Amino acid sequence: MKRFGVSLVAASVALVSTQVAAQPPTSYLCEVGNVYELSFSGEVQQTFGGIGRRGDRFQINVDTGEMTGENPTFSSGRWAKTAVIDSGTSLAGSFKVMYSSPPDGELVNVGYLEIQGTVAQPSRPFLYQLGGALYSGTCRAAEPEQVH
Repeated sequence: MKRFGVSLVAASVALVSTQVAAQPPTSYLCEVGNVYELSFSGEVQQTFGGIGRRGDRFQINVDTGEMTGENPTFSSGRWAKTAVIDSGTSLAGSFKVMYSSPPDGELVNVGYLEIQGTVAQPSRPFLYQLGGALYSGTCRAAEPEQVH
């Protein structure tokens, strides 16, 4: 009987540890690894110039979708609307956010961010599409002291 009790306690601790490790983060820190642009011929080509650059970093608030970064390309402050489409907490779900300008403005633009993979992964790939530009790289959960 004693062994059964010890095994039950060990199994309970393991279950709690697994659940804690898979908790969704409150924020992600992301770094751009590649920049692509859509050419007039319809091809997507890698570029090293432009507004967003390799090495640019930004942070995403998981609850609100707010994007903050030193480069304005990676800041949601200029968007009229930010909508978290998918919180990415389901087993196969990716974190998805849509950014949009006012629909009645002179120039209507949208941005779309998707952080793929599962909550349990320490590093998750992302795609951010803005106009004719596509940015890719990786995100990781932000440590509490890193969150602004």
